[in-house]
Amino acid sequence: MHANIMTAEELQIRPARPEDKAAVVEFTKNIWEGEDYLPKVWDAWLADPRGRLYVGEVAGTPVATGRVVLLSPNQAWLEGLRVDPDYQGRGYARAMHDFTVSAALEIPGVERVGLATSWENEAVHHMSLASGMHRVGDFHYTVAPAAANETPAPDVFGPEDFAAVRALVAASECARLAQGHMANGWRFPVLTDALLAQLLSEGQVVGYDRAGQPVVLALLGQNKERADVWVGFLAGSDHAAIRDLGWALRRRAVGLPDARARAMLPATLSGYAALAEAGFGDHEDGEFHVYVFERER
Repeated sequence: MHANIMTAEELQIRPARPEDKAAVVEFTKNIWEGEDYLPKVWDAWLADPRGRLYVGEVAGTPVATGRVVLLSPNQAWLEGLRVDPDYQGRGYARAMHDFTVSAALEIPGVERVGLATSWENEAVHHMSLASGMHRVGDFHYTVAPAAANETPAPDVFGPEDFAAVRALVAASECARLAQGHMANGWRFPVLTDALLAQLLSEGQVVGYDRAGQPVVLALLGQNKERADVWVGFLAGSDHAAIRDLGWALRRRAVGLPDARARAMLPATLSGYAALAEAGFGDHEDGEFHVYVFERER
């Protein structure tokens, strides 16, 4: 631990540079028990034209990071907030958070900025609220191992189904509880018509129909480059259809590198009961929720 306590005013925040990576790798090596993903995505984040990656330095040494990325032309997302453990407790996380919120809102066209964090990370909850954000959702993370089964294969909906799919999505309990967002991996974009059209064009909307109309739908987000099956939105109220879809998604995960189906859905969503019957349950480390905070311009 450093002997001299420094104040947040001494943190100099600037755009990240390639040569910062070594310092970032060093100070994140023990975060999340050595499982921090930041070193793995650093190069891609630095090169991504949709995002702005920042470091905070003290006396020329990077000790903090933060990123702003556009999920759509009017929605910015904050991620990658880290502080060197040797420099924690000095206000640097709040300084980086406040800086990235301001940076996001300065981007032309951005109308909202959000972030996701663990339900147990009270420090981030407090700084989010203090920066003018409000909580828009509590999402429960559940997992099911891949499993072969005889459940009927779900329909894959395409662009021609846009109107029917949009109607079911808009009227869904999930849309209300998630305040219009979906979980696309660990980011939570607003489920706009443009995003829905993209998911339909990519074959990432699956479910069952009845008399030519969808009765249950899962929107599949992207996590780990789709090495698993990721359910980021669930529309429909037919219990048996949701249960069957859960089983079908477990079969879809067979042969994938991660060999699991995951769901990140509003914690009080009634459809979770049917997914539980299909074998979806808490992660091996126990119950886990994600809180999503957002601020509108």
